[in-house]
Amino acid sequence: MGTSWTKEILFSETGSSPGSDSWGTPESLFLELDREFNFDLDAAASDENAKVKRYLTKETDSLAQDWARMARCVWLNPPYGRDVGRWIEKAYHESLRGCTVVVLIFARTETQWWQQWAMRAAQI
Repeated sequence: MGTSWTKEILFSETGSSPGSDSWGTPESLFLELDREFNFDLDAAASDENAKVKRYLTKETDSLAQDWARMARCVWLNPPYGRDVGRWIEKAYHESLRGCTVVVLIFARTETQWWQQWAMRAAQI
């Protein structure tokens, strides 16, 4: 990748209000991963920050949707609030159903959700 990873790029808030748990994906990072995986669903997006044509928002309740029926390869940059573990669990279960799920997440290796779900990933 040609872009330097600065604090401003990695931590540019895209939520609708200060303190939001939604953070945008750096474009250069997404493009690099998209070249490898060819994503066809963004599972945690908004109308303003969706990375692919098919995407799910808060209003469509992504956690209740059937990602594996909707897509072959899913991009997930989940909200980083208290429910992040639910998102990682969902990603794991959907991967067992046949779709590839690539997740952008902080390495919180001390947490229960990391130990229970993220450690089952094919790659970290």
